[in-house]
Amino acid sequence: MLNLIQNMAAVFTALFILAGHPMVMAYNIESMPWRNIQLKHAAEGFGYRVIQHSDSSLLVSAPLEQHGVDRRGRVYQCQVSDSSCSPLQINVPPHGVNMSLGLSMSKTETSTKTMVCGPTIPKECEGVTLYGGMCFSIDPLHSGLQEGPVPASLEACKDTDIVFLLDGSGSVAFYQFSAMKTFVKNLIRRLLKPYTLFAFVQYASYTNIHVKFNQFERTRWEYQLDRIYQTGGGTRTAGAIRTVVYVLNED
Repeated sequence: MLNLIQNMAAVFTALFILAGHPMVMAYNIESMPWRNIQLKHAAEGFGYRVIQHSDSSLLVSAPLEQHGVDRRGRVYQCQVSDSSCSPLQINVPPHGVNMSLGLSMSKTETSTKTMVCGPTIPKECEGVTLYGGMCFSIDPLHSGLQEGPVPASLEACKDTDIVFLLDGSGSVAFYQFSAMKTFVKNLIRRLLKPYTLFAFVQYASYTNIHVKFNQFERTRWEYQLDRIYQTGGGTRTAGAIRTVVYVLNED
């Protein structure tokens, strides 16, 4: 009888242990050492964007590398095995001036192509510098196959609508706010064209749209600007930018 009780106790103990400790599956993970990839020459911004192009190679951008009088930005193909890198030969057209090539790069998992873009091509338009960009589709796995650029050319200068975002917070003194409005007036006098529209927005603790594009009066705009008084308060710049982007674009 004593042996039976001892055997039953052992069984219950075993069941308790199994119930309290669920089964665990484990795997061995083989870790690879870190790779330190460096160029033999200085390339400003190297490593700003990295795309794993294949199991054995990476695409690494250096968008600030100046490699000519008016050429900025390069993309390198780097081998994982020996950490060597060589620049990709991307056919940038003559008007792709200082475009910061590689400032933006993206690739989908299902394609061998990588989209490489440079968004900082300057264009002077009657005293205003506008910035455009272009993108290239490259495929180093297929002899450096390249498509693009897109767009093929930059847009011609055209009338531009401009919004002035005025800091009316308490961190700006009254005389500074007044000087800000004077600066805006002088700039509008230079830029005012038959079809150019302007908008006036002030931000502090909240954002106040004083004049939308469709409210701009071509003969009374100075009066509209003079009627803007400093509100004071906090400085919520991010909220003001969001308001400008989403609200004024609906005009």
